[in-house]
Amino acid sequence: MFIPKPKEQTIVIPVLVKKNGQLTLLHDDGELPPFLRDIVGELRVPAYALPEEWAQLFSAQAVIQLLPAEKELWVEVKTESLAERFWEHREKGNIREGVGKYFVKVILKEPLCLLWRSTKKATLLPCRCYIPALNEYADSLNEAYYRISVAFEPRRRSHTGNVFQLCYCDEKGLCSLDMLRGVKQAEYSKHLYQRLHALREKQRSQQRLL
Repeated sequence: MFIPKPKEQTIVIPVLVKKNGQLTLLHDDGELPPFLRDIVGELRVPAYALPEEWAQLFSAQAVIQLLPAEKELWVEVKTESLAERFWEHREKGNIREGVGKYFVKVILKEPLCLLWRSTKKATLLPCRCYIPALNEYADSLNEAYYRISVAFEPRRRSHTGNVFQLCYCDEKGLCSLDMLRGVKQAEYSKHLYQRLHALREKQRSQQRLL
């Protein structure tokens, strides 16, 4: 049986969210248990439970360009499962070596874009890619990663992976897509919370007029 590390374990607390925004325990309408420190969590609610303006704000979406077309990316592969054909590409510039890691080149043939989803993590949109080491095209970065893994990591049980953590671009050193996403997410989240503040002030003004 898998037992998570104490600091990685999470707990689910069923709650009732009242109209005034108060949170209580679902089953006995009592207060939430005391917390030992400030925490960050997520409250997931059906969109129809919020006023329309608030629901639209929290469900807003936008397409953001993360990287331009023709940008080179480097896909990490596991050193312990590499196929013999992998080493043929080291002298061709399609393979890059890191500290205890190897990377395979992928060239974006279209801009790589994110779908920003308000308070949810942004996701990647399809983007045509070229894999020089395989002389193959893929219709998304996830497909490119899969093709590389199948070709060069044949002994792996699964050929899927988190491309945000396993794909890098060279920005004066390798930078993961997850780091780039975090920067873009922070930029757009700043605008979101500015709009939240404006909406809250609008509601307060309306309440004072009542």
